[in-house]
Amino acid sequence: MSGVAAAADHKTEIRPTKSGDNPAQVPRTSKPSTSPADAVRGAAVKAGSPVEECLKLLARALQYFHTYPANSPMCVEAVTTCHSALGRVPGNERLVFVVEPRELRAGELKFGAGTVIEHELASRLHGARVSTIELDRAASIRDLSRFCEDMHAPRGDEGTPTLAETLVEHGVDRIVLTMAHRPEVLHIGSPPDARTRLLAQERDRRESASLADGPSIHLYPPDTGWIRTDPGVELGSVSLPW
Repeated sequence: MSGVAAAADHKTEIRPTKSGDNPAQVPRTSKPSTSPADAVRGAAVKAGSPVEECLKLLARALQYFHTYPANSPMCVEAVTTCHSALGRVPGNERLVFVVEPRELRAGELKFGAGTVIEHELASRLHGARVSTIELDRAASIRDLSRFCEDMHAPRGDEGTPTLAETLVEHGVDRIVLTMAHRPEVLHIGSPPDARTRLLAQERDRRESASLADGPSIHLYPPDTGWIRTDPGVELGSVSLPW
């Protein structure tokens, strides 16, 4: 994923000269490129927090989409205002934020805790298992509107498209989401009664043998063990009695 930083400016500039210096003899230097965090920080500090204002307007648009139909004047005006604010963010082609439970973070700079950004944007993205959000300044009004609609669409736990996949399916490529890792959950059922009885008999036999042979010798610490299951058998749960 690309960073927030604006592309490096490869133009050269002339350093200020003292009286009598020949400008042609002054060495030329290139402006260094900025990091993603520096780009967001620069936009937030230099222009009176235009990044935060854009995020607030996006969160406000989400709030309206949760209350009114997508084609209502309130939603249309909210998205249009957010689109204008996004275009006013200076010097950045893309804005990338890490999604946290209560705020959005770019480097050490954090936005939204205790504001509408937390309640309508950060918390909803976190609940949808989004780890990062990337906003392109060239995102269209349709992109923003589609994002707000998809954020409120019902979504299942498993087997259904993620929010990132839904945006891609709807042709939104200037708002890019990275999903958090989803752990694989294996569902297991109860073994047949015959196998349960066999396991109980085998457990009793081993316990009797261990008592007759003296204390057990553990290859691993007593509190550590392994579970081996048959992948061809569906089990609902596994109980480990002490």
